[in-house]
Amino acid sequence: MNVRKLAAGALAAGAILAASAAPAQAANACCWQVDWGRTGGTGVAYRNAPAISAKTGAYGLPAGATVGLWCWSYGDRVGPNGNSLWWHIDAFDGRGDFWVADHYLTTPAPNGRPTLTGNCPGADETPN
Repeated sequence: MNVRKLAAGALAAGAILAASAAPAQAANACCWQVDWGRTGGTGVAYRNAPAISAKTGAYGLPAGATVGLWCWSYGDRVGPNGNSLWWHIDAFDGRGDFWVADHYLTTPAPNGRPTLTGNCPGADETPN
């Protein structure tokens, strides 16, 4: 085998490995924002579960902050339409991951089964 064939084979193998790795990275659906209008410009609180009562006292994110979605669950109803969809998010700014109600994000998910990511392990899959 000559050097060109070896190099072409290595490039093809690398492309196959890169293509097969891509779905694993899709678990974090990027990028959405904390909705300015729906939070009144104050942002969102840090919550350790998909519930209004799960507020830890720590500040979450300001309005306009960018987040990635790890997974979802149904939880407490939020907003005028009673949306019970919550996202487990990555804050991208070192604050870590926490829960935010769908109502406060710019996600396109209706109050129904979301399609942007999978549900979280042990998640409530029935709308409340």
